[in-house]
Amino acid sequence: MVKLNTKSNCRSYIKVNVSTTSNGRGGIKVHLITTLNVRSCIKVYLITTSNGRAGIKVYLITTSNGRGGIKVYLITTSNGRGGIKVYIITTSNVRGGIQFHLITTSNVRSCIKVQVSTTSNGCGGIKIHPRTTSKVRSYKKVQVSTTSNGRGGIKLMVPTW
Repeated sequence: MVKLNTKSNCRSYIKVNVSTTSNGRGGIKVHLITTLNVRSCIKVYLITTSNGRAGIKVYLITTSNGRGGIKVYLITTSNGRGGIKVYIITTSNVRGGIQFHLITTSNVRSCIKVQVSTTSNGCGGIKIHPRTTSKVRSYKKVQVSTTSNGRGGIKLMVPTW
């Protein structure tokens, strides 16, 4: 489990790198709760192979006024029961917008969930790229609830679902 609770006014960025092989019951959880006024961006990288019961959960709750935006990279092979869940709840006024990349091969029993609840006034808009080969039993969900006044708008790319 990785927890980051911070208020940051730095000039560069925040990076969270998790590279792991997990076969435990608790799965992998990444919590990032921050108020960020940095110039560049927030980056979360999760590169993992998970065979646990709880699956993978990523929570990103943030207010970002930086230039670089928010980027979440989830590159994973998951065979667990709990599936993959990513929650991004943010207010973004950045230039770079919000980018979420999900590159995964998933044979989980439950689901893949991507929930983005955000207010974006930046130039870059919101981009979600799920690239996955999935043999899940129940469902796949991508929920985007947003108010976007930026130039980039909202892009949802689902090439294989």
